[in-house]
Amino acid sequence: MACIILGTKSDIIHCEDGLTWVCLNGLPSDITVKVEENVYHLHKFPLLSRSGAFDNLMRDNKSTQENNCILELHHVPGGPEIFLQVVKFCYGIKIDLTAENVEVNIVTRCIESLAMLIVAEISDDALTDDWWYNDASLLKFHIFRSLITIVGSRGLKPERIAGAVVHYCNKRLGFCAHQEPIPRGLDTEERYLVESIVELLPESKDIPVKFLCNLLKAAISLHAGPLCRCRLERRIAEQLDEADKEDILIRTADSSSGSFYEVDCTYRLVGYFMREEEANGLSPSLMKRIKIVASLVDEYLAEVAQHFSLSVDKFLLLAEATPNYARPLYDGLYHAIDVYLKTHPELGDIEKDTLCRILDCEKLSLEASTHAAQNERLPVRVMIQVIYYEQHRLRTSLSGYDLSEIVGQNQSGGVICPRNSNAEEWIVSVEDLKVRISELEKECVGMKQELNKLRKSKGSWSFFVKRLSLMLKSKIHKSRLPTPPRSYIRT
Repeated sequence: MACIILGTKSDIIHCEDGLTWVCLNGLPSDITVKVEENVYHLHKFPLLSRSGAFDNLMRDNKSTQENNCILELHHVPGGPEIFLQVVKFCYGIKIDLTAENVEVNIVTRCIESLAMLIVAEISDDALTDDWWYNDASLLKFHIFRSLITIVGSRGLKPERIAGAVVHYCNKRLGFCAHQEPIPRGLDTEERYLVESIVELLPESKDIPVKFLCNLLKAAISLHAGPLCRCRLERRIAEQLDEADKEDILIRTADSSSGSFYEVDCTYRLVGYFMREEEANGLSPSLMKRIKIVASLVDEYLAEVAQHFSLSVDKFLLLAEATPNYARPLYDGLYHAIDVYLKTHPELGDIEKDTLCRILDCEKLSLEASTHAAQNERLPVRVMIQVIYYEQHRLRTSLSGYDLSEIVGQNQSGGVICPRNSNAEEWIVSVEDLKVRISELEKECVGMKQELNKLRKSKGSWSFFVKRLSLMLKSKIHKSRLPTPPRSYIRT
């Protein structure tokens, strides 16, 4: 056992009856110290010269002016046995310091005292109750963990504990932001720290989701246990609508898997979120959160789709993790599909059809529809659907105008809007509009007939689709009705 020797003098402190101790240095005692049932007859000079604690006690004691003052000490760490070692140190007597006579609950008692101070000083309504975060972050981790455990048992609010843990990790544990996997065998200590931190985290939603995601990235790169990872994933899922794309872009730690990102992990996050939220019943606030998560998934897919290792099945699995009602518009998912098709030009027609079956062409914006109608990477079926819905949308839009209420006829058979200071003359032929709409309907019938013919033949679809796209684009441009000034529309 390791031992440190202090002092050089021989022992002159003797016990007379098992409880009374005297110093045999030939001088009369001028101070008596009581520790529990033990009484020590000592001298002021050696105690005051080597112990600041004794100096403070003597200043506060009213009997210090007497020839023999009396001090009663309560709750001495280590009890009478350790106090005797302190007395011998003050007298310069040779003592052996070992783990047995130095660490007897001293550390634990100090931590408990600090915990009592923290709990006593903190007010539930105060805004500056983080004063102890910096001091606590200076402690070694095993002491910090004990402190957090004790303050938690004494009723400190979870959000205060969460703040202390987050502050400690951000200041002391830089590995929490690991992006690169660490080789096995070099991660033992840091893995233990991550797993211990996860156990320390209280059940509080005041923990920033970015911190939790960084902790999960560290847990994955350090090969932490499945229980640790599962706890983090469920905690993140509770606040998934607060995360951004970078938070859930988690690189894989297994290079042999061929994957670059932990897509399965992200799928679990979305799954946990949906199961928890749908169990609580759909409300307006919940619908808003689900739509945010669906948009986050689309952004994530557009990023991971750039890597060749992502399979069609995993793409679909994650895309379908959120319900259809979560996407008012499918522009984000269309962009992700387009990126995937661009990165995987080797896909066959069947795989493309399988990938695009999740795309609702009717919920594409005008800009996305225009792009999709000319996107030769898409399956022909999808392009035709996009063109059909765009033509249908145009026809519906034109039929919504009541021209008799917003325009008046002129002598030439056309119609004219009145002139005022804010609008120029707005003339359009009603008969011409009717003709254009009729032409569009005829073109739609022709498209269907040509499509049926091509289905029976083995010819290429590319010429037909390109012709169809250009034809529709031309018709849309010619048939688009100018928007009349608001002052001319009856309400």
